[in-house]
Amino acid sequence: MASRPPLELREYEPKRIPAADLAEEAAESLWRDYGSVVSVSWPTPQTNREWVLTSQGFVGHIPLSADLHLSLQPKAPIANVFQMLEYAYGLGRFWNDLAQCQSMHEFYERLALILARRVLDRERKGLHRTYLAHQEQTPFVRGRLDARRLSTAAWDPRLLCRYQEHTADIEDNQLLLWTLFTIARSGLCTEHARPTVRRAYRHLAQVADLAPFSPQQCLGRLYHRLNQDYQSLHALCHFFLAGSGPTHRAGDHGMLPFLVDMNALFEKFVAEWLRHRLPPRFSLSAQHPLTFEGSAWLTARPDLVLLDSSQDSPLMVLDTKYKLHDQPSSDDVAQAVFYAQALGCREAVLVYPRTLPAEVSVWVDDIRVRSASFPLDADLDAAGRGLLAALGLRARPSAPAP
Repeated sequence: MASRPPLELREYEPKRIPAADLAEEAAESLWRDYGSVVSVSWPTPQTNREWVLTSQGFVGHIPLSADLHLSLQPKAPIANVFQMLEYAYGLGRFWNDLAQCQSMHEFYERLALILARRVLDRERKGLHRTYLAHQEQTPFVRGRLDARRLSTAAWDPRLLCRYQEHTADIEDNQLLLWTLFTIARSGLCTEHARPTVRRAYRHLAQVADLAPFSPQQCLGRLYHRLNQDYQSLHALCHFFLAGSGPTHRAGDHGMLPFLVDMNALFEKFVAEWLRHRLPPRFSLSAQHPLTFEGSAWLTARPDLVLLDSSQDSPLMVLDTKYKLHDQPSSDDVAQAVFYAQALGCREAVLVYPRTLPAEVSVWVDDIRVRSASFPLDADLDAAGRGLLAALGLRARPSAPAP
């Protein structure tokens, strides 16, 4: 961990730092590698000869050097961010272990410890294995012998054999191994969790090869009675891999950043909350694909589309906007109108993470565009019910998060 306390930034709040407290090399590294995450203003007479750093809608941790780390804090209450992550990544089954966390750092470490312990428990019971086909040349017969090669390469004493191997070196386990490797390199685990994470990694590395995985590879996997418990483990992997970025430090041992894009999290959270609380005759499509006749290259994906389940027909466009503006921009309205026209809807709703000073409702031709809110600084269930009411819908009874 860093030898000095992390430098804390809060979303969209400029942080002034005396020029002597931040090395120019570290500031240049931050500007070059994380310019979309944190804006950097150099010391000038205009800034009173101070650095000005502003977090741009991200929460998490950035290691700039061995002794300088940035801690990016949310504008919303941290407990609400945890609840959003619970919905977005299907972490509800772990909530009892997470409810008392006080920081993103603690939340990350608790989940890392849960994953490591569950991997060790699965390893004690026996890791999931399957039969994989192999083909290799050996000095002895193993499995089925390729007789055709005996006549074409009689001079070679090795035998080409095909066989099935019952192995744990499969994607289910490789995905766990890569995630433990990523966690170990984050630098976010203290001595409380680090030994358990390393032990789980060592045990798994004995039977599986280390290979990189993307967050998307955690999704849409097939489960059955022999590996059903892996589904919750892969949900944890999705959380860790989605937030882990590449190291920008020289060499292979630089610590990895962990960053949560609050714009993407807000969209995922609103989608999952609505899915669990919409009345039965409605459904929700996230990142609904739009195509346009005669323009195969032109595609668009509105954040959310409310559908009539009985006819699978679009009723309303919901476009989440993780912005702190007092009113929608003309670009936001134009985009919503474009989506509604493409889908044949007559209504589009811009959903904001706070209550606007004045709700907006405008007509563009025959399409109504209005604003609604899912305020993140309030009780989230009450805020969600308020959004449903604004949409003219009534929430289903409360259900546990996924």
